[in-house]
Amino acid sequence: MITKTRNIPDGKALLKTLPYEPYLEAERLYYPITSGRCPEGSASVKVGEKVYVGQIIGARRSGFFDQNIHSTVSGTVVGFEMRTLSSGKKVECIVVVGLLSGRLLGPTFYMGTAGAIASLIVMGTLKQLKVFGMTLVSLIGSISHQIGQIVAGIFVIGATEVFYYLPIMLPIGVVSGIIIGLIAEKFMVTMKNNERTIE
Repeated sequence: MITKTRNIPDGKALLKTLPYEPYLEAERLYYPITSGRCPEGSASVKVGEKVYVGQIIGARRSGFFDQNIHSTVSGTVVGFEMRTLSSGKKVECIVVVGLLSGRLLGPTFYMGTAGAIASLIVMGTLKQLKVFGMTLVSLIGSISHQIGQIVAGIFVIGATEVFYYLPIMLPIGVVSGIIIGLIAEKFMVTMKNNERTIE
């Protein structure tokens, strides 16, 4: 007769003593097309194609079973590359760049920087012209920021499919640009009123 075990070591106490380290998402992810158990495989995506989290991007095959390859990020397929596995074997991998990875100096860093520069140039030029109001300048600057990000994304990631994000980003840019412009106008009016009160 088997007696019931009361305490089974699960390692939880040990894990509590380990330091917490935040997970940094890799800029590029490599998905092996074959493995030790599946010597054959194929990709179902091509270079430049957009992929989403959970999407099947290929399959590994053996004599007994097939194994689907799922993308763990939303991004763009940028190529195929030979990589060395932990076993020492070199296999062909699908290379995916995660569009929303938060890694420093990753695609989003360059996209955000390009958007900021484009926005500053456009708003600075419009301010010098003194034709448009503050809210309209903010709106145009916000739109320029979105377009600058997309253009940079096309060059950094190397896929024109990044352009398809523009219809999603533009409405957000329009709303945020108007709100920031209205807040800025109200702030300037308040500052001028305070200066007059002090005088």
